[in-house]
Amino acid sequence: MEGLNPDISLNSVQIHVEVQKTSQVESTIEALRERLEEFPDFNYSIVKEQSTLAQFLAFSTAEVGLKVKGDDLIRLKIIAEELVEKLKDIRGIADL
Repeated sequence: MEGLNPDISLNSVQIHVEVQKTSQVESTIEALRERLEEFPDFNYSIVKEQSTLAQFLAFSTAEVGLKVKGDDLIRLKIIAEELVEKLKDIRGIADL
């Protein structure tokens, strides 16, 4: 239930990024941080995720999650769209 998860709210956006190679995760996160500096008026967190099965089987893809939070839903939507446009040009990102 979404109501029980404090990370899910009406004033947040989550963007999931799939990285082509696990070795590119750290450089992708650094590139994300550089791009996010262009948006000083919101808070964000970057979370590295990988399923237990993927870790066990050593799949080559890894997922990086990005959460954008704020009070203005319209502004959050605009920021999310701008982020997707900026992030899609980062080398190594396979899917947004």
